[in-house]
Amino acid sequence: MSLRRLAEELIAELGLQCPRCGEGKLCYRTSSPFLGCDRFPACRYTLDLQ
Repeated sequence: MSLRRLAEELIAELGLQCPRCGEGKLCYRTSSPFLGCDRFPACRYTLDLQ
């Protein structure tokens, strides 16, 4: 299983809420990879996965 698929499944199961804004949910972003708030650009929270 790819890292992307694993991260997406874990996030979906856990329903991780953004710790910065408290409204958005964290989603997997592939450019680095990292987790980011789905409310971007209103919230710019990120969590590096490397």
